[in-house]
Amino acid sequence: MKQFISQIPRVWWLQYLKFIRRRIPAVENGEYSGWSGLSFVYVVAFSIPFCLLAIVPRIIYSLGQSDLYNTLFDLFFLLLLFTFLLSNRPSINSKKVFSIGMIYLFSINLLLQTGTQGPGILYVVLASVFSSILFYKSYAYYTLLVNVLIAFILGTDLRTNWFSSPVVSEYDPTSWFFYSANLLFVNLASIVLIRRVILRLESIINNENELLGQLADESLEIAELNNRLRESEDYYRYLFASNPIPMYVFDVKTLHFMQVNEATILMYGYTREELLEMTILDIRPPEYRELTEAQVRESEKTKTPYLVQTVHLKKDHTEFSVEIRSNPIEINGRKGRLVLATDITERQHYIKSIEAHNKRLKDIAWIQSHQVRAPLARIMSLVTLLKDTEIHSESQEMLDYLDISASELNEIVTKVIRRAE
Repeated sequence: MKQFISQIPRVWWLQYLKFIRRRIPAVENGEYSGWSGLSFVYVVAFSIPFCLLAIVPRIIYSLGQSDLYNTLFDLFFLLLLFTFLLSNRPSINSKKVFSIGMIYLFSINLLLQTGTQGPGILYVVLASVFSSILFYKSYAYYTLLVNVLIAFILGTDLRTNWFSSPVVSEYDPTSWFFYSANLLFVNLASIVLIRRVILRLESIINNENELLGQLADESLEIAELNNRLRESEDYYRYLFASNPIPMYVFDVKTLHFMQVNEATILMYGYTREELLEMTILDIRPPEYRELTEAQVRESEKTKTPYLVQTVHLKKDHTEFSVEIRSNPIEINGRKGRLVLATDITERQHYIKSIEAHNKRLKDIAWIQSHQVRAPLARIMSLVTLLKDTEIHSESQEMLDYLDISASELNEIVTKVIRRAE
């Protein structure tokens, strides 16, 4: 309960600030009025309760003294000031100018009634200070001219006594000159110092805004690069995972599998979890493991790809021939090798069948050249010998046909031998 009660003033104050921000927005016509506009919002937010604390007792005191002028003036001042500031129609710059004008009006009224001993002279300086804070440009120097004019009019009143202000009884012309000169000097010094501080702050804010803009641009570029990198990683991950050729990555130090694709799982018969617990030596017959380790160590020294043909084991201990293509790769700081393992068992069977077929052709050629050629040569020799012997004409014609057939058969055998070579 106590905590709830203690939170009530804070809640009220936040609601009050929210109300002031709605009435004096820092964003006008889609443009941000800057830190000076925000400062004006907070100046108004803090000034309203202080004005009420300062002026309401003054109104009550004036009523008690039957001072109708000050009572009406103070009421008119509060009503006009709050109505204009809390109205939605005037722009924020119009409200700033109006506030400075009302401060001058209030300060002049106090000067004419209480002289420099009252708070009137303080409000004159305060108008210049507020102008230095609330406006971007050097409008505060115009308020300094207004202060000079006020000091001149009061100094003139010392001689003419137009307003019958208490200043006439407080100063003579010489003392007023020195008093107003010192006051204006302090006023000028405060304006210059405030303007220098504000300009420095504006420079810092602008630099910070530029840096924030650059950081925002760089952040957008980095985000875009990260998106592209992520898309690229997803694309290559998809190529790796969906590639029909068995592919895997292993650590060159431990020889453990780091990543495997679906084709590898299908070819070896292991699950992904089983393969990631294994090394590349586990998918090789024992007689190939020492050679595999030597190849990995040598390739790690040279940092070059290599291509070898070897024998691997499936989960059911079936041996099959593979062609290994391996390239160096680094994943998350771990050195490894990317391997493409192609099953070449059918290719080797095909090559062996071709070699066997070629061997049979060579055997046929040898038979043609040695076993068929020899009887054919004897036949051709006998035909030549019979031609040299006198025989009947019909027999001679038969020998000619036999000679032609033997020659044709010899040419055919020669062509078969040449094609088989």
